[in-house]
Amino acid sequence: MAYKIIFLFSLALVSLKSFEQLPVQIFAGDKSIEYNFLWFKNVDKNEKVTLFNSIFFNVHYKDKNKNVYEVFQVAMYNLNKNWSIGGGGRFTGGEFVPQISISYQLMTETLYLNLFPSLQYSFAAKGIQYSLFGLLFYTPKIGISWKMFNQISIEPLLYKLSAYL
Repeated sequence: MAYKIIFLFSLALVSLKSFEQLPVQIFAGDKSIEYNFLWFKNVDKNEKVTLFNSIFFNVHYKDKNKNVYEVFQVAMYNLNKNWSIGGGGRFTGGEFVPQISISYQLMTETLYLNLFPSLQYSFAAKGIQYSLFGLLFYTPKIGISWKMFNQISIEPLLYKLSAYL
């Protein structure tokens, strides 16, 4: 069933006119298939509000207990060209985790960097946690109408804030 959902969602993305702007990644291995979808866009004409969405599925071929997923969504208010504040949350492991965050962005013709530290409240852990999500895109031109797409994303494990207070 999960394979069908991933296939149908991927097929729907192909039909979008702006498909070349949506980094969709599908990796198949000997034990599982992984699907990553990342989307962020300014949604108002003044470019003050940006929506960010990241979806991750890892579907194990034989053992459904090893399946992993995460849906991460944040609305950000852009204070200026480089800094934003945001709120939203992630749904993972059967739990919704609300969060607040700040974002530092740097964008040039070939480089996009976003560092996204956040505070999150975990109902399961009954405490505030912090994390750092980071994206780096490097897209140099390799021809008149072609660009190479390189991406590095980081997200260290969540840390319980109370352990350091």
